[in-house]
Amino acid sequence: MKNSIAQVVEQITNFAPLSLLISMFLAFAAMFIFQIRFYTDTLTPQLGDLGMVLAVSIAIVTQAARLSFGLSSAKDFLSGKYGSGTLGLLFSVGVTLFEHYECSVIASHYGGADAGTWLMLLRFITWSAVAFEIRVILLLKKRSEPTEETETVFSGNGQTARTAVNPL
Repeated sequence: MKNSIAQVVEQITNFAPLSLLISMFLAFAAMFIFQIRFYTDTLTPQLGDLGMVLAVSIAIVTQAARLSFGLSSAKDFLSGKYGSGTLGLLFSVGVTLFEHYECSVIASHYGGADAGTWLMLLRFITWSAVAFEIRVILLLKKRSEPTEETETVFSGNGQTARTAVNPL
């Protein structure tokens, strides 16, 4: 019974990277919507239709930056480019710090008496996306670790061959 439960749990956890990516995309999409609404409300009265274009542009740039930095960091860490991956993750955190401040402005704009609730929700969405990014990186790094190689010398022809040994 224990073995079958362990197998079920292992099968479910194989979907963890995909579920984390989906959660990360949903967090980005949620902030994208909040940013469009906020910047439209803020910029349209002074700039008209241009305000709407700018609102959408700001949201696209912000969320595209977070997505790009997050995915490229994961790829860099996967490729063993730890310096580049760390730099990308730092850029992602930098954009997140901007959003952290932005959350307080959005919350005060919409929240009124409930601004604290809005702030908590928006900051949870913002920082959970970073947690999803980091967790995806860690999961993918773990799954891509190279297998151990052993070297075998064939006595008949003197040639060497590399054979992979599964460390599990």
